[in-house]
Amino acid sequence: MYYVLFCTLYCLRIPTFVSSTELLVKVEADLLKFNYKYMKTKFLLYNFILLLVSAFSVLLTGCEDTPDLQQVSLIEVTNVTANSAECKVTVNLNNSSKITERGVIYDNKEWKQQEVITDTSTGDGTFTIKLENLLPGTIYGARGYAKNSEGVVYSTIYSFKTPLKEGTMTDREGNEYKTICIGKQEWMAENLRTATYNNGTAIQNVTAASAWQGNTLGAYCVYSNTAANKEIYGSLYNWYAVNKRASSGSEETLLAPEGWRVPSMDDWNTLMNHLISQQYGYGGVEENLIGKAMASTTLWNESATEGAVGYEMNTNNTALFNILPSGYRTNRGTYSRLGEKAYFWTTSMIGTNAAYVMLSYDNAGLVIDDTELNASGGYVRAGGFAVRCMRDVE
Repeated sequence: MYYVLFCTLYCLRIPTFVSSTELLVKVEADLLKFNYKYMKTKFLLYNFILLLVSAFSVLLTGCEDTPDLQQVSLIEVTNVTANSAECKVTVNLNNSSKITERGVIYDNKEWKQQEVITDTSTGDGTFTIKLENLLPGTIYGARGYAKNSEGVVYSTIYSFKTPLKEGTMTDREGNEYKTICIGKQEWMAENLRTATYNNGTAIQNVTAASAWQGNTLGAYCVYSNTAANKEIYGSLYNWYAVNKRASSGSEETLLAPEGWRVPSMDDWNTLMNHLISQQYGYGGVEENLIGKAMASTTLWNESATEGAVGYEMNTNNTALFNILPSGYRTNRGTYSRLGEKAYFWTTSMIGTNAAYVMLSYDNAGLVIDDTELNASGGYVRAGGFAVRCMRDVE
């Protein structure tokens, strides 16, 4: 009953459109975002609206000469990579005037700034167009079109998602890290473990709690001072190491490998918003339930809370970010939360404290600018957190 009411109300807008072709194009553009967000539960509604609108458009436009929409069809999207895809389109307008142009229109799921690629040939038949410069881990829609003297005919919209792009990078010490391209960012998919700044200067390794407490120089440690933890969880750094500058007043920091940087809160928010918008949230929803997608499939404490990081961990890490529960070192020099939580420094400040990002085994979301360790936000700079480095990519 709800579906029928919804469709009827939507169709009241039909008289504002001028032709059945334009009407269907408009309806599909409106429904594209709706269908992406609810594709798992609302598929029938999507198709029912299209069917009802098609019937209304025929009644309103009568014996219009514009060719049937179904005479152009996007058959399939194949060879989808992180940055490209191939669209196969068939055009069959035998009873219409000569086709002067054909091609593919595509965009991300917002469908606001469509790109057009025109085929080099014209006329009926099947052709393939390659889409390039796509973003990794992004939902796209594509549709075929054909143009003749009577107008433009479109296929229905075909949706697809590009995979994430994996790679590697190496720090000054020769440590190799897996990386992952997500949208327009490339992130380390492992925690930093270098003991050297990118100018070759050694970072002091502080093991004793008494020496860690109150230290205002750049330092790193390994959880519980156990060497094996470095290979698994990486190193923990105080914020003074994160903020180490090439010289007084310099904008250049030295912890991240050359060409990379320790992310700001804005960088983390860009990552989070992309993952949310591309339905990496638990259950495919566009909400901050992306913890499982970012977390590793092992080493977390178990949780009975559905959607939490520690719930059914075998379904984690769809974003290939592989966050491990590396815990942290307090400003007093003690270690805490291994197996429960991951903490990452940012370069942003909240008052005199440094902002951080947190992921917990019993939570479904990524927490940015958390107040868990300090009621006013951030944490004292003498604390020890993990570090992920990133860079912008085109």
